[in-house]
Amino acid sequence: MEDLTASAREHFNAVKTKVTAYFATPASQGYQIVPPSYGAIPVQATAANGLQSLPSDATKIEPKVWLASERTFLNWLRVSLLISSFALALFNSAAVGDNVTKGMGMTYAVISLGMLGYAWTMQERRRHRIINRYSGHHDEIYGPVIVCGLIFVAVLLNFILRVNQREALRHNPTPKNPWFTTVVEQVQTAFVVDW
Repeated sequence: MEDLTASAREHFNAVKTKVTAYFATPASQGYQIVPPSYGAIPVQATAANGLQSLPSDATKIEPKVWLASERTFLNWLRVSLLISSFALALFNSAAVGDNVTKGMGMTYAVISLGMLGYAWTMQERRRHRIINRYSGHHDEIYGPVIVCGLIFVAVLLNFILRVNQREALRHNPTPKNPWFTTVVEQVQTAFVVDW
């Protein structure tokens, strides 16, 4: 019984050493810890009038921080405008009874409006953090992943609905050249030609 206990204790100590080494901090491994301040000062307590009290030698906010925030906002607007243009094209090109195309156009329009709202919210959050000299990261982790996931689901749904619609129309095939067929039909009706 004691051999089993000693063996279990050795196994436990080996596992504990591996886990400790795996979750070790950078300082314990000999690396220098870099402060996450990016040169900004920590947020000070607010005064009685509600304004932030900064020390007399407050750090200057670099213009590149503001410009990076604006550039990110403008990139989000550009992508949203692209998707909304695609939604408008889908909606306008839909035939009279084509509810699939109209529905997908509306879906892309809703995604585009959601992206606009997200971009504006993140821009305001970044502006607030910059003004208050937030010393942490300004990264967006979940927003882009969610937007890409929504666009992927919309494109996949569009594809599935189109394939199903084509299968339903399989018994009524479209002509090889619809423009030519339309012109021929218009000429036939204009001149009342029986072929």
